[in-house]
Amino acid sequence: MKRFLIPLCVCIAIGIPSILLAQIPQSISVPPGPYKYPPHQVNATPDMMCNFAGTYSLVEFIGESNDTTLPQIFLCAGDSFRIRHNGDAVLLGDPIPGTQAGVAYAFYTCPPTIMGDNLQTILDPDPLIGDSCILDMPPAANGLYITSGVANGGDTWFFNNGGLISTFGDNNKPLTLFFAPITVDEITPPSGYESAVVGAPPGPCVNVNTNAAFEVVYLNPITQEGVNTNFGDDCLGKFTIRGGYPEYDNTAVYTLTITETGNPSVPAVIHIQPSQLFHQATVIFSVPKPGNYTITVEDGKSCPATFTMDMTACQPAENLTLSFPDTIAPPNTINFCVPLTVENFDIISGSFSINWDPSILQYTSIENLNPVLDPFTGSTLNAANSALGQLGLILYDLDVLGNVLSVADGETLFSVCFDVVGPLGQCTGLNISSNPTGVNLEDGMGNLLALTADTGSVCVQFLPVDFQIAII
Repeated sequence: MKRFLIPLCVCIAIGIPSILLAQIPQSISVPPGPYKYPPHQVNATPDMMCNFAGTYSLVEFIGESNDTTLPQIFLCAGDSFRIRHNGDAVLLGDPIPGTQAGVAYAFYTCPPTIMGDNLQTILDPDPLIGDSCILDMPPAANGLYITSGVANGGDTWFFNNGGLISTFGDNNKPLTLFFAPITVDEITPPSGYESAVVGAPPGPCVNVNTNAAFEVVYLNPITQEGVNTNFGDDCLGKFTIRGGYPEYDNTAVYTLTITETGNPSVPAVIHIQPSQLFHQATVIFSVPKPGNYTITVEDGKSCPATFTMDMTACQPAENLTLSFPDTIAPPNTINFCVPLTVENFDIISGSFSINWDPSILQYTSIENLNPVLDPFTGSTLNAANSALGQLGLILYDLDVLGNVLSVADGETLFSVCFDVVGPLGQCTGLNISSNPTGVNLEDGMGNLLALTADTGSVCVQFLPVDFQIAII
């Protein structure tokens, strides 16, 4: 798609070629003072009919954000939108009709409240007179930033290329700006205001349609930093994630998947809980085989990011392995138990979660405990979300803290038991995850261990599928 965008990076209008001024927000152009008449002499309504800035419509959005309805719109990095003035501006107050008047959009830090009716009133530093929401850091050369002026009914693009964030943001943090239609006396760059009488202040008839103000939130791109492809184990990776909507809203979290590049059926195990994937979260993950892994990130506004990490040095033979079998259960079976077997299980402590489809299985209990887990109490089990298909476990020696728990390869650690509630023919995976309890497995020296999760499944069937086919 071909784009014609007006970059929104701020620049002072003085000394910039006129062709560039059509593409950047600018300080307003006003005739130089000193003025013959004091500014407040023109604060009263002029005798001529004054202006009306009119309204606009959103006509196009290009990008990834899923929050694109004015009066508040979120822009992921690289997103853009175009608004079209509805052509309903009244520009009869133009002091010099020989120049083309029009409309622009003024920059504010909060919803504007002062409609005019002249430039001096809008810019008055007295908060009882002027608009205290005007964007003034860094200060505009003439007191006000506006987009390039357009004719009554013209189009204006807004987009997030990072320029506004770097200029107006607080240490490059996400930026919220408010815009409102404002009349201008001259749209030829640099757009600005004229004096009605020589020696009088410019902009004797200016209108801001404060009722048509809208908010734009400019988000930073989602990025990773602190990449480590051997975090104490050649099958453990680590990085820090930042940017996007969670940087703007510190209660928001990212959605994250990590799979082998070109083979999404091979997932990594993400150790951090999904509820903790905030801005600047440290993400640790385990991979089950060597290869490159694709990290796909999305935030609450659908802003995407994709990274690749080289985990080709991984030697998974020493990974701690948790395995569920693929099995079947007849409909309405009560207390159907599935064993969890292990390999390389020598830990001082561990935690992980088990997930399933709660419309097919309903959790009942943990049974068939390996003797190494005795005693096993409610304090080591997080079943609060079991109705949602989520079970968390914390494992350590309750009698001798710091004692290593060892289970022979192929032995059962415990069995998870369910009532079968799903209909015939339905299946659910049995997955090892970090929800609700994060993944953390440490050996006797306190070193973090990589985990291979061998996902199993339960299908609601009376007989194995191959056997049913054989007797048909």
